[in-house]
Amino acid sequence: MRLKDITAVHDDDGLKGTSRMWRASMLITLLGLISYVIGFSTQHWCSMDHELSEHMAGVEVNAHFGLWTQCITLTVLFNGKVIKDDCENLKNDKAWKPASKSLCSIGLILSTLGLVFSFLAGCRQNMLLMTFGGGLLMAGAMISAIGSGLFVGKAKHEDDRLEPGYSVYFALTGSGLLVVGGGMQLLSIRHEYSSIA
Repeated sequence: MRLKDITAVHDDDGLKGTSRMWRASMLITLLGLISYVIGFSTQHWCSMDHELSEHMAGVEVNAHFGLWTQCITLTVLFNGKVIKDDCENLKNDKAWKPASKSLCSIGLILSTLGLVFSFLAGCRQNMLLMTFGGGLLMAGAMISAIGSGLFVGKAKHEDDRLEPGYSVYFALTGSGLLVVGGGMQLLSIRHEYSSIA
């Protein structure tokens, strides 16, 4: 099959000629990517609130951390004096930390490329680009979700006092929306795309 054979109907109106499903998939994909980026970049993947320190008697621990940074506040219980209150880079002291960071980063890159290819597919009305973009979106979303789940699951396994924070919910919601957007992108090839009016 030649490229000319798989190119959809040509339309000089640009995005006006794209199917409704493609436009809806682009909106959902954009929302998913924004949500994932918020989760990816913020520091509240896991948190610990008002827990007693296991290493220092009479000290309360408040902490939150993301993929890249951890913030810890240590407070003496009897007088409320803050001993430590700072943020630092999250150490890669366990094998799962760099693995989950890598999976989340690869997922973000693939999802971003998927959005770009999907947009170009709609502008050029090219089914090959649309298939490639939808595939990248689906792959990126699944890899991102695996990385997010690995990070929170392993952190919770190591310290059961940790609770998932809003960042991981943004990341997982974003991954879910990217799967939906990528799936709609692939479905738009078969549904309405041959009659793009």
